Amino acid sequence: MFKLVSICCVMFAGVLIAAEPIREIDYRGANLTPRVGSPTIDHRYAAVYDQEKVAIYAPDGSFAFTYVPPYGGLTTNVAVDSDGTVAAAMAHVPSDRGPGIAVVDREGKLKTYISTAPYMPFHVCFGPDHSIWAIGQVRNGKAKGAADYFVLHHYSREGQELGAFLPRSSLDKDDIAEPAEIFVGVALLRATSERIGAYLFYGGRRKGPWIEFGLDGKEIGRWKLPDGFDGHVRAFTRGGQVYASGLSGLFVLDHSTGKWNPVQSPSEGILLSADGDDLVYWLREQGRMRFVPTGD
Repeated sequence: MFKLVSICCVMFAGVLIAAEPIREIDYRGANLTPRVGSPTIDHRYAAVYDQEKVAIYAPDGSFAFTYVPPYGGLTTNVAVDSDGTVAAAMAHVPSDRGPGIAVVDREGKLKTYISTAPYMPFHVCFGPDHSIWAIGQVRNGKAKGAADYFVLHHYSREGQELGAFLPRSSLDKDDIAEPAEIFVGVALLRATSERIGAYLFYGGRRKGPWIEFGLDGKEIGRWKLPDGFDGHVRAFTRGGQVYASGLSGLFVLDHSTGKWNPVQSPSEGILLSADGDDLVYWLREQGRMRFVPTGD
């Protein structure tokens, strides 16, 4: 059920958070608190994570279906396209299928399983052309003896690999973690109409860069979060604004200077991601999502 709410306009550090009425989605009493991670939002579809399955809710707040990983695999992240199609990253599959991406229709029926071995996808998103992007790793950083691998991969819905980008060797070394690690229920890979954005933070063990790519996979730029920042990148709006949030507040990236400028948060709740030009806040105790226009 939709609900319109008014909110005041905020101008801070040169960034406008719009004052037009915002929209809330009421999930009709559903428990949106996952057993692992936090909910994710795509095209106003909500995904709520359990240890063995993911509940999908439609844009009007009604329950759509429960996604159960095929082949007994572990799902770390799902993305939902505008037509309700779901792509699920499955890094660990206890069968001869191996790691891959499950593509299911809006009723939860498996359409395609994209085998990606030895590459293990951890986070996925749909591009504007409905293709699938993923960030992940090859275990121990080695693919059949090779010392390097590509972190970012691109696939068609039908399962064809369209490209591989971002060499692991171009990123900082870490003795414990790889740049893309298992982190359930956080949107670390996002797409706009013109770009793909990925936040690599070594499974929460260290702060990595926010990296943007063109839709051809060519890297556009890298930006690191400030030293000592206690959060991570949360939102990438259709207009290209990048927001990071943590205990110290909300910040927006100035691409030209590389600085993260503080912004007064326009809403209570937990910032989950962006949906189009809206910032999506989770009102956990109320079982609602709030969509706040940014004015991008």
